[in-house]
Amino acid sequence: MSPRSELCLVGPLPREGAPLGGAAVSFAEMVERFRASQRFDVRVVDTTRAAAASAGGARRALAEGSTLARTLARVLARSKQPRAVLFNASSGGLLQAGPWVARAARLAGAPLGVRAFGGSLDLFFERTSPRVRARARRTVLAAPLVVLQTRHLCERMAQDIARTTRLERLPTTRDLARPAGAPLAPRCRRFLMLAQMRPDKGVPLARQALEALPADVSLTLCGPQVASTTPDLVRSTQRIDYRGSIERDDLAATLAEHDALLFPSTYEGEGLPGAVIEAMQCGLPVIATRWRSLPELVEPGVSGLLVEPDSLSDLEHAMGRLVGDDTLFGALRAGAFVRGDSLRPAGWHSKLEDWVEELFAQTRDGQDATPRRRAG
Repeated sequence: MSPRSELCLVGPLPREGAPLGGAAVSFAEMVERFRASQRFDVRVVDTTRAAAASAGGARRALAEGSTLARTLARVLARSKQPRAVLFNASSGGLLQAGPWVARAARLAGAPLGVRAFGGSLDLFFERTSPRVRARARRTVLAAPLVVLQTRHLCERMAQDIARTTRLERLPTTRDLARPAGAPLAPRCRRFLMLAQMRPDKGVPLARQALEALPADVSLTLCGPQVASTTPDLVRSTQRIDYRGSIERDDLAATLAEHDALLFPSTYEGEGLPGAVIEAMQCGLPVIATRWRSLPELVEPGVSGLLVEPDSLSDLEHAMGRLVGDDTLFGALRAGAFVRGDSLRPAGWHSKLEDWVEELFAQTRDGQDATPRRRAG
């Protein structure tokens, strides 16, 4: 492939004054990796909405319309180079703006790849109108390349994705290292939760389960308060310490202070949480629910334990096993390190670049689509 081939990366970048979400952070990391690889001439189209988009009403509609118009104009901009477009969006953005981006890419003569952030595309798709679903099937879900985050999504969305589309799985990845010299405790006594402080993330359940454990076992809660946060969820006690949000620079040290991560979530859009991956990369076994895609991350008896959703007795039992069985705790910690290493970004990003390079092959060969290959 010619080094002058242009890859147009379309997605949200972090911007001062705009809400910061996982999609923006992930897209920024993707942009940097594509630029560092030097396999493509990268052009970025930022889809981050103006701060007014969070106001609601007419101001929100105007900001969203302006952002979409700007995005389409930049995708349509003329280029003398062979090029492809990789559109990155949340589930809602994919279904609403995606069809317009797909049409712009077609008008520009550029094959389209689509990447959906998060783990809720199937839910958004099921709950939207038949008209929106039909439009998505004709456009973004019929793109030559569709990349989803989880096996769960690939299986749920397969029937709505065109048979000529290449469907691939690209899991959430992280690259966090345990601080050098941080000791590994021989026993599990310090549990940690990294999540928004809301009921469906399992915070009340974790607080209640702690009461069944020995008095020297503690729980640290780290994460932002949201609309559903109540004072009881973030109340500190002798055994429970609520620290608020943790800065990225402090994350590895915070993880190293603890022995295991609790993630008893029933959040309906749960995908592959970065907090779970980062915990395992720092050697923390994870107790998570058998919910949505969480079992794709945590292999029971290898890198952690799985419990039934909303089951206090299951959570108490799992926490008790880690506290009472030092051999099991050590084995799960070793497995967590291995699982965390498997989700470092370098190898997965190399696969994404290979898939994108095949989009350029379509431009050279004059093909409209590649045969579908199921995600593994």
